[in-house]
Amino acid sequence: MNHPSEHSTRTARLIWPVLLVLLVVTLALAAMSGYADPHCRLDTPACLMNLGLGFILVLTYAAGVLLWRREHRQREQAVLELRRTAETHFDDEQRLRSDEQRWKRALDGAGHAVWDWNVQAGTVDFSASWHELIGYQPGELSNSLSEWERRIHPDDLEETIALVKSHLDGHAAHYESIHRMRHRDGRWVWILDRGLIFERAADGTPIRMIGTHTDITALRQTEENLRLAIESAQLGLWNLDVGTDRVQCWGHLSAQFGLPANAEPSYEEIMSLIHPEDRPATDRLVRRALEQHAPYQAEYRVIQPDGSLRWISALGRTSFSPEGRVERLSGVTLDITERKRMEQELRESERRFRELNSSLARQIEASTAEARAASAAKSEFLAHMSHEIRTPLNAVLGLTQVLEREPLPADQHELVEHIHEAGQSLLVLLNDILDFSKIEAGQLRLESHPFDLDTLLAKVDSLMLSTAQSRGLTLDIETPDTPIGSLLGDALRLDQVLLNLIGNAIKFTEHGGIRVRIRTLESDARQVRLRFEVSDSGIGIEPATVTRLFQAFTQADGHISRRFGGTGLGLSISKRLVELMGGRIGVESQVGQGSTFWFELPFARAATDPVVPVFHAQRTESGPRLTGRRFLVVDDSAMNREVVERALGKEGARVTLAVDGQQAVRILESCPAGFDAVLMDVRMPVMDGLTATGLIRDDLGLTDLPIIALTAGVTTEEQAAARAAGVDDILPKPLDLEQLVDCLAARIGAQPPADAEVEPVTELPDAERAVDSETSAEMPSAAFADTGAAFPDIPGIDQALAIRSLGNDPAFFQHLLTRFISEQHDAVERAQEALAQGARKAATQAMHRLRGEAGHLGAADLMQRAERLELAIEQGVDARVLAPELESLEQRLMDFIVLCGPWVLDTETTTPPERHSATTEVMSDPDLERVAELRAALSENNSRARRIFRELEPALKSALGADRCRTLGTAIRDLRFEAALAVLKEAALEPPSAG
Repeated sequence: MNHPSEHSTRTARLIWPVLLVLLVVTLALAAMSGYADPHCRLDTPACLMNLGLGFILVLTYAAGVLLWRREHRQREQAVLELRRTAETHFDDEQRLRSDEQRWKRALDGAGHAVWDWNVQAGTVDFSASWHELIGYQPGELSNSLSEWERRIHPDDLEETIALVKSHLDGHAAHYESIHRMRHRDGRWVWILDRGLIFERAADGTPIRMIGTHTDITALRQTEENLRLAIESAQLGLWNLDVGTDRVQCWGHLSAQFGLPANAEPSYEEIMSLIHPEDRPATDRLVRRALEQHAPYQAEYRVIQPDGSLRWISALGRTSFSPEGRVERLSGVTLDITERKRMEQELRESERRFRELNSSLARQIEASTAEARAASAAKSEFLAHMSHEIRTPLNAVLGLTQVLEREPLPADQHELVEHIHEAGQSLLVLLNDILDFSKIEAGQLRLESHPFDLDTLLAKVDSLMLSTAQSRGLTLDIETPDTPIGSLLGDALRLDQVLLNLIGNAIKFTEHGGIRVRIRTLESDARQVRLRFEVSDSGIGIEPATVTRLFQAFTQADGHISRRFGGTGLGLSISKRLVELMGGRIGVESQVGQGSTFWFELPFARAATDPVVPVFHAQRTESGPRLTGRRFLVVDDSAMNREVVERALGKEGARVTLAVDGQQAVRILESCPAGFDAVLMDVRMPVMDGLTATGLIRDDLGLTDLPIIALTAGVTTEEQAAARAAGVDDILPKPLDLEQLVDCLAARIGAQPPADAEVEPVTELPDAERAVDSETSAEMPSAAFADTGAAFPDIPGIDQALAIRSLGNDPAFFQHLLTRFISEQHDAVERAQEALAQGARKAATQAMHRLRGEAGHLGAADLMQRAERLELAIEQGVDARVLAPELESLEQRLMDFIVLCGPWVLDTETTTPPERHSATTEVMSDPDLERVAELRAALSENNSRARRIFRELEPALKSALGADRCRTLGTAIRDLRFEAALAVLKEAALEPPSAG
């Protein structure tokens, strides 16, 4: 059947040619009529009719032409529209095919193997990924549906086919199945299979279905592992749906709550199973998690169907919808009933343990208290025995030395020597026991200060050489080839170890000699490690004995102790000291061949050099070297001034003495040209030496006057400060007389200046008046008990050091010793009192003076200990830390005073000057209650007796008389407390009776 538009087009095509022919005919007839009838006019009816008919035909033709053109244009537009529509349909179809290929490729590339099933034809288009999923290459398998079916696991096939049919029949919106497929290598691959009908016929018959295969083997394995983990841990899994308020349960949760399998209880049902005491807290935690999005964690008890309780620990977190609303609270539960039971048992065990521990602690505390009491009793006993034994022992030693100077028969003199040797041995043993007790109690502290190893070894050689030679032995000390330099360490303890090892070597060697060798093991710019070896040619040691040789109270065997004596503490003390200094000690020995004791110690290199005394060869020239010279000596210590005054006087010089820097400035201000040089102490009260030097240089303008600084400690910083103040030279204390004279001679020349009288200094007040001394080489003999004896041998006195400081003058030494004891016997107590009052400067000054005066006497141990304390006090070390060291120094000082007892002059100078003259009055009768306290302190061997005596001394002098009071004071200072008690008893001073 044709379209109407096509019919009208065909009609138009037939009409227009007919009209055109009629028009032409009409015009022709009209022309022929006119031509046939020339007389025919145009206005005749016939002519007009022909013309009209022609005009009508012309109009009709024109209208027809226009109509045909319009229809032609419309037809062309319709054709164009139809063509465009066809092209659009073609593009859409191409785009659809391209999109289909694109999403297929996308799914394929994402690991989803694509399949396209033509349901009607029964063929399936499998993608390349689908083939790879089961181990094949594209083209190796047919595209029939049976190819897929026969690779499905037999146990999964029926269910999978049923799921496909359900979707094809319209019962399921989509197809989804999880099943296994056989891989080419024989294993089974878990597949997530999904599909959807893509095209249906008009009657709804499925034509085409498209889907994907996804390998979920790893996921299934993870799920299986998780299931096994949940099963092994007996975890319960739960999911609270906020919308439905239902709780989904998996794993062991049903068993934990006593619920039926696959139950899905409500939240309220779950809460009703929780113990009433735990329910409110659990509910609060759940609501907090939902409202604040916080992690959920709770422990509660669940009531079981049989009424028993089980402890449950629950953890959970919230999850959200895309809009951000809380949808679920999911988590796990764990049955912790057994853990709670064990915790309860543990708490019970802890309670019982605490009770037992408390009981044991009380027992231990009681035992510790007993042990401490025993240790305190031992320490008190040792301290008491120290005083009780040392006092008579030192008296024995002193009296034997006095007897040795007497003109005794040879046999009696030999007996006295034996007594002296035995007493010295007993004193050494006593010191060993006390040192060991101190080490054992942890009260021994090391001091680290710069020292010079060569100086220390020279001292060891001077002390031990005479002992070795007296036994017919040699003593050789071999030092490292390369100079060691200044070291930082405890020189006193190093000296103690060396003396002990060398003393043992001398004791156990009868023939040959002792060799001391020092080697450098390691060395750099900051530290050095040295090995000390003491070898002898003595009796040697059995190998079995070596292992226990360093134990306390141990010697090689019993006959050693009987033959050679000793306590067996020396090596034990040496071992402890070496280990405290960070080293190690050992021995190598062969019986009959001798032994080598060795120890290794690390030392830091000192940043400053120690003060090393200068040793001079014996002067051969005779006569004074400073005759006519005049010197100003400035020092706050009377002993120091006296030592320098005597030394310069022996050289023919005249000396003016000043007690502080201020006095020295005033003297020089009045007599600026009266002195050849000034000897200035650095540390003094009122005005120190450096300040005075600055004033002398700047204010007085005496820039050419030689000023020699005298100080007990010369560090690099002190040297720099002294040089900056204007000092020309620095000499260390204790002074070496030869070094002092050499320094002065170098500064002022050997020839005396022209005679010049110096006006006496009279303008100073009496309290500040300088002492002008024209001392010559001869000192007043009345001041000294010059017995003509040799220089005294007193333990604790380095004779060589004392001789260098004082000259070989025993009488002068004895005078200074007496003065030292008089002035310094309470130096430590004064420092302690100053520290208690916060007067650190006074405490420092007390240690400074003790250090300097001990140095003049050659009391090296006292000097070094006072030096360490002086530095510590100056550096601000806490007084509580200093207390043990001050007590130790006080004990050493008291021991030293006792040892010096036989050489102290029994003159008025033995009585210490009154320290508190401004506040002490002379009383007619002493306070008898304080006398009772003094008697009690003496009975208890308590050192506070010395302080009480000083307070009572003016009154006691009045009550007892000067001589008896002096005897009492001497006994107390010498720690002969029994003798002091006897004096008090003889004086019959008793406190008033009660009532």
